[in-house]
Amino acid sequence: STFTAMGGGTDWNWGIWATAGVYDSVRFSANSLLTAAEFDAISKAGATPQTLTGSGTAAAVITHGGVTELVQGGCNLSVQVGAGVNPTWDGAIGTAAAPLSDASGNNLYFNAMGSIQSGGQLTGNQTAYSMTVHGTAFDRASISSESINGNLVGVGAISGAVGDFNFNHGGAATVRG
Repeated sequence: STFTAMGGGTDWNWGIWATAGVYDSVRFSANSLLTAAEFDAISKAGATPQTLTGSGTAAAVITHGGVTELVQGGCNLSVQVGAGVNPTWDGAIGTAAAPLSDASGNNLYFNAMGSIQSGGQLTGNQTAYSMTVHGTAFDRASISSESINGNLVGVGAISGAVGDFNFNHGGAATVRG
């Protein structure tokens, strides 16, 4: 397997694994996940909640008909934390106007939201979803199982977020990003 670095930040990076030229997965590495104590201090701090936003890049490996495709594009994330409120997040992987895509017209975008657990772990579900691969369209109703998870990263303060997602479409297609 070969790893190709695709991006990163101060405390994290991500890239794509491939074997013999076939894409296997998209993975991230974080050097500094927030500790439970750091996140607890951040979530209680201040008189008013803070909304932190950021944008970056994302990718996914889509498998359909035994063939894997790599789609890439932009993403954004918003985190609301502090002042003792229940911490939440929402974000978009691609958009309807600019989905993750490749030169063959395969594309994916979804919106998601959820909560932030005590150790800075992000959990949630998609709220909008669209994928087209090899000319076949898939929507939210075709998802048979999904997972969306992530972590806040930083040392004593939030410097970014990393995450992964998986969608299964009843054996017809899978998405790993």
